[in-house]
Amino acid sequence: MNKGDLFNTICEQYSDEDMKVSLILAKISAKLSAKRLELQMNQKQFAKYLNVSQTMVSKWEKGDYNFTIATLINIFGKLNMDLDIQLSEHRKKIVEKNSEIILFPTQKWEVKNKICRKAPSAS
Repeated sequence: MNKGDLFNTICEQYSDEDMKVSLILAKISAKLSAKRLELQMNQKQFAKYLNVSQTMVSKWEKGDYNFTIATLINIFGKLNMDLDIQLSEHRKKIVEKNSEIILFPTQKWEVKNKICRKAPSAS
């Protein structure tokens, strides 16, 4: 299976909401991991600093934890980081010829003949 086939399989199996949740959790995980590394701590030290278990930190960094807003505020507050949640309108869809362009705030995806792929950038 090549990368394109794998990506298309993922697109077909997960809803837009699932994809958004995964993207947000990945961003949170990356921020927490980066902060831990910036503080030059291992997971065990970071867990002690935040008064949680090392297992919990591992779940956070793997994206295996569905945070509540209160939990995020608590964690980011302890780390002296801002938590900025932006709410905007749903993505926009543009139908062009035989394909559908889906605009997300950071990326464009094209669905053509039931194949989902990142849309080429306009140059």
